Amino acid sequence: MHTTFRQLQLFLALSETGSITAAARACHVTQPTVSMQLKDLADSVGLPLYNQLGKRLQLTEAGEALVVAAQNMTDEWAAFEQKINGLKGLTQGRLRISVVCVRGARARVRVHARLHVSAGPGQPKAENAFAADGCAGDGRVLVVPATGA
Repeated sequence: MHTTFRQLQLFLALSETGSITAAARACHVTQPTVSMQLKDLADSVGLPLYNQLGKRLQLTEAGEALVVAAQNMTDEWAAFEQKINGLKGLTQGRLRISVVCVRGARARVRVHARLHVSAGPGQPKAENAFAADGCAGDGRVLVVPATGA
């Protein structure tokens, strides 16, 4: 079985977004690129990874198993990158959190100047996240660990 890390990333985006077009958008590639890479991935696995149901996709049993394996691989790679950065003396890493707008909260979150804020596949762009939740200009948020962090 020959599979690339990029194919796994595209497949994870597909599993999170539920559509090839949304996965392409999330990964900043074209829809035909995603389609071709997912076809190659399914050919490599030797089983269908998803079924088309109208405009949505449903993962097969093989697809569900691949999601688990691919997520484990990407988590391991991220841990490896963090370890290498630590050996290089770099003080950076990835902190996965969820931000929930809470009306009436007294705490304010201050973003450190060196903090890079981004949103994952299928999520609103980071700069639009508060506006999408109706928290634009509110400044009051509740920060909690993201699931699976």
